[in-house]
Parts: sequence; structure tokens; C-alpha cells
Amino acid sequence: MFDFNKVIEAEEEKIGEVVPKPKEYLARFDAHKAELQEMQERAKSIEVKDRASAELATTWGVEAARLGKEIEKYEKDLIEEPNKFVKSVRAAARRYLEPLEAVKDALRAKIRDYQSWVELERRKQEDAARKAGEEVQRKIDEQAAAANRIALENARRIAEERAAEEKRIAEEAARAAGAKKKDFERIALEAEEKRIALLKQAEEEAARNAIKAPQIPLPIIPKENGPTRGEEGGSASQRKTWLFEILNEIEIPREFLKTDESRIRQAIKMGVREIPGVRIFEDT
Repeated sequence: MFDFNKVIEAEEEKIGEVVPKPKEYLARFDAHKAELQEMQERAKSIEVKDRASAELATTWGVEAARLGKEIEKYEKDLIEEPNKFVKSVRAAARRYLEPLEAVKDALRAKIRDYQSWVELERRKQEDAARKAGEEVQRKIDEQAAAANRIALENARRIAEERAAEEKRIAEEAARAAGAKKKDFERIALEAEEKRIALLKQAEEEAARNAIKAPQIPLPIIPKENGPTRGEEGGSASQRKTWLFEILNEIEIPREFLKTDESRIRQAIKMGVREIPGVRIFEDT
């Protein structure tokens, strides 16, 4: 089996043989401190105003570049072995980390599938409960409507009976008084008007006293709150995020696009000197 510790020990032995102590490599850098300060003072004080001063500035610039390359080489030499050590350790660690990531991904997928199934079942239960509630509400509404319909029919019947009774009484009184045909016609007209008024009054009264069906609140199946916790104290929680995929780049609004500067730079190197929306200029 792969021994992670042996790899680390072997690399530590190598690096210990090559890398100097901190004071040693710092001293190597500090040895150039006076030279660097002198270069800084010269660069600050010189005025390039003729060919001689330009040549002098060029000479000093070459010296600064030489010193920079020397320091960079020393820096590279110093970190070469430690970098190898870091790469070896990272390579060794990846032999464990990559399979572990695969393990975590597999477990995440299974937990996600389970949580999705739980949510799907909750929605099914909620949908079934909603349909059952709607069915109960429908029956209650039908019962209330039937009761109101019977009450309205009874009110209309009583109004009709009252109107008929009042008409009968008026006609008997007219016969006893020896009324003529036109008197009975007038009585019939008045009786019809009274009947219509009584019916309207009965309907309004029935509407005021109509039964209002109670509204049954639709049930809500609660969601599982909080993360799933393991025996060792870890937890797994679910977070929903919005993702996207590009279907047609041509239709994407301009504010969501990014200028490809590398292509512009390449075009200028190839000789292009005019690009709409771009100022191309020469710099020394």
C-alpha cells in the first residue's frame, strides 16, 4: 500500500541537503542592499537631456537588469528543491484526495436523490390532501347551495300564497259590493303588482339569510427542516441554486458579453489598425 509518510520523509531529506539556513540565504540577498540603494539614487538624480546622459542611463539600466537576473537566478535556485518537495507532497496527497472527492461526490449524489425523493413524496401527500380538501369543500358548498335553494323556494311559495290570498279577499269584497268587470280587472292588476313585490321582497330576505359555506383551509405538509446529521457530528444539508446553459449566443444581450482582448491584441500584431470601438495607438 502507498505509504504517504515515507514519501514526505524522503523529500524532507532531499530538501534538507540543498536548502541553506534562513540567515544564509537572507545574507546573500542583503549583500546587494548597498548596490541597490546606489542604483536607486542614480536613477532618481540623473537627467536624460543629451546623448551622453542617455548612454549613461542605458548603462545603468543594463547594470540594474544584470543585478535583477542574478537575484532572480538565486531565488530560482533556492526554491527549486522546495518546489519539488511541495509538488511531491501534493502528488502524494492527491492519491488520497482524489478518491475521497469521488467518495464525497457519490455520497452527495445519493443524499441528493434521497432528499429529492422525500420532497417528491411530500408534494404527493400535499397534492392528495389538497384534492381531498377540495372534495370536502365541494360537498359543503353543494349542501349550503341546496339549503339556500330550498329556503328561496319556500320564501317564493309563501309569497305566492300570500299574494293569492290577498287577491281572493279583494275579489270577494268586490263581489259583495256588486263591483263591475273593470273593478275586477283593476283588482287583478293590483294583485299582480303586489305578487311581484312580495316575490322580490322574499328573494331579498332569502339572500340576506343565505347560509355561507365555511372555507376549509387547504392542508400543508411541512418540509423537513435542518440538515441530516451523522453519528460522528457531521451534517448534510440541501441548498437549491439557479444554474444556466447557453442556448444561442447571438441572442444574449450585450451587457452579458465580455470583450476578447487577446483576439484584439493578436489582430493588432497581425497589422490591423482599425477596430470599431477600439482606439489603436503606438507607445514606446
